[in-house]
Amino acid sequence: MKNSLFFLFLIIGLIGTSCRKNDDIITGGPDPVIFVQTQVMGVIKDAQGQGLEGVNIRWGQQSATTDENGFYTFPSAAADEQGTVLQITANGYFNLTKTVVPIPNGRTWLEAMLTPKTLSGTVQASAGGTVTINGAAVTLPAGGIVGSGNVPYTGTVNVYATWLDPTSSTTLDRMPGNLSAITADDQSGSLATYGMIGVELETPSGAPLQIAQGAEAQIRMNIPNAILADAPATISLWHFDVVKGKWIEEGVAEKVGNEYVGTVSHFSFWNCDIFFENVTLSGRVVDNNGTPLIGVRVLATLVNGDPNIPASANAWTNLDGEFGGKVPAGEVILIEILDQCGDVVFSQQVGPLSADLDLGDITVDLAGNSIAITGSLVDCDDNPVTNGYVRVEVAGLTVILPTATDGSVSAVVSTCDADELIAAGYDVENLKSSPVQTYTITGLSDLDLGELSVCDNLEEYILYTLDGITVLFAEPGGGIQGNFLSIDSGADSLDAYFYLTMDQIVPGTYNPSVIEVSASDSGNFIFGVCQGCPDMEVTLTSVGAVGEPMIGTFTGTTDGNPNLPARSLTGSFKVIREY
Repeated sequence: MKNSLFFLFLIIGLIGTSCRKNDDIITGGPDPVIFVQTQVMGVIKDAQGQGLEGVNIRWGQQSATTDENGFYTFPSAAADEQGTVLQITANGYFNLTKTVVPIPNGRTWLEAMLTPKTLSGTVQASAGGTVTINGAAVTLPAGGIVGSGNVPYTGTVNVYATWLDPTSSTTLDRMPGNLSAITADDQSGSLATYGMIGVELETPSGAPLQIAQGAEAQIRMNIPNAILADAPATISLWHFDVVKGKWIEEGVAEKVGNEYVGTVSHFSFWNCDIFFENVTLSGRVVDNNGTPLIGVRVLATLVNGDPNIPASANAWTNLDGEFGGKVPAGEVILIEILDQCGDVVFSQQVGPLSADLDLGDITVDLAGNSIAITGSLVDCDDNPVTNGYVRVEVAGLTVILPTATDGSVSAVVSTCDADELIAAGYDVENLKSSPVQTYTITGLSDLDLGELSVCDNLEEYILYTLDGITVLFAEPGGGIQGNFLSIDSGADSLDAYFYLTMDQIVPGTYNPSVIEVSASDSGNFIFGVCQGCPDMEVTLTSVGAVGEPMIGTFTGTTDGNPNLPARSLTGSFKVIREY
């Protein structure tokens, strides 16, 4: 690979396929769609890198709005292992679609940067014309513009356009998707970009316009000097598909001087790229005792990449210490593992790879930056809590530690030299919790939590059983907007999630609008969904004001179809209204 290419490749967290049940694989399309559970969070920024407040983010049936710092978070939900689409919108900015490659049973972080949507120029549709912006230009055909319903349009066309410099570090955050692509002959892989252009056409009143069927527009994109010598004479054009979250090959562009010039038949984002086939690289991170390390960062970098141009991606290990994903075939990859402080604790070059590679167990030494946690849960009569867990917070990391059959817990958790650790125990069967306790851990490598007495009634919870697997969420969220009620599993979501919406807000028994639910048992991840939910009933027994509880029960089965089994689901909730 020429070393002046801007190249982003994918690396994602995986769980072992040997632990998956076949009914978690949807086979309705040309390739199996494998769903995994993840929690998504991150920050949306403006062009200056500052957090943007009030940005709307849509993920499937869920939506979120950024706070004053641009931060957003989603409770866990089922996500396509190969990538799930997030739609990001804000007034005054280009819409942005990002593709999230999930970390199963963990937290997936996604940052994005929105591009201001400013008027680049106007063209009379009947005459056509050219609008030039910094780094690119677009030429519209005479009499080749249509409005809604493909009705010919002859008035003024407002052209909004933006060019993404392939050598700019902000292009990673501003571009749609993640450079995963599908070729014209249906091969999947990744791209190295030589530049992108986004174009939106509107009437003066803001109604969308598009190129008429059979007509074409011309696009021109500057080739920066840093990559001009390596730029090929002919390069494939790719448009971004907002539904698939991938770049689709369509046409070619020619190198003319210091520009790429091509024609397009519709507008979205267009990209000049070189395609790369992928192989899978995976592994498992453990400490010196062989204990899986949760939530450590794995960084993958192209060894021959230009150091001034981003050429890397990263992931965090899941609850079993595992990571993995797609990297370009034929390339040498540097794998680095970083602790919570950002220090490199392991590095290794692999490749060039011609086939998938499992690195197996990678042993790292986190001396001084990890702590081995032990302890146990007991009920009010000092009996072991066999169906419970301990929730641990340290150095910004939240970890759920399930109890063993004797009520004990144990795990190694990164600390990043944190001075304190917070822990609380939960009894799933009896809806009890222990007091939250803070432990001073300065200089410690081991911490015995002792016996946590789990006797306090939970103030709020979601408790359900999905096909025999019982799950408790002790910090759920939810509220009412208009006549629309929703509850979700909240920030505790690591091994499972729950999401329910309905358009009734008074006590009674109803069919919910949507349910999305999952559970994990011994590595087996299962999920169920329903829309309209004719076979599910929710009984609301109490709906209070903001700050008061919403209380109810639910029972039935999720939807079944040839590709997804129906699942039995029963449970109850007591959720304090947040809005």
